[in-house]
Amino acid sequence: MVAIACPHCHQTQPVVKHGCTKAGSPRCRCNACKRAFTLQPKSRAITPEKEALVLRCLEERTSIRGICRTAKVSPNTVYALLKKRPSNCLP
Repeated sequence: MVAIACPHCHQTQPVVKHGCTKAGSPRCRCNACKRAFTLQPKSRAITPEKEALVLRCLEERTSIRGICRTAKVSPNTVYALLKKRPSNCLP
């Protein structure tokens, strides 16, 4: 059994499991300082391949909702990528 140390108060004994994050990483809670933390957080950032797919769809003037369905991303992600593009590349 591996002892997990709290990154805030560095206690090892009172750390207990406290559910999972949206990405699926296990969370722990320290009973000494009452703070929750993630052991090995996973990145939920968009992959470069998916970003390239969204940008190609934007260049082909596909609708935002269509891009969301095909690439399985949220509209906020599409709008953020649209803002990130240089203005001279807009269709």
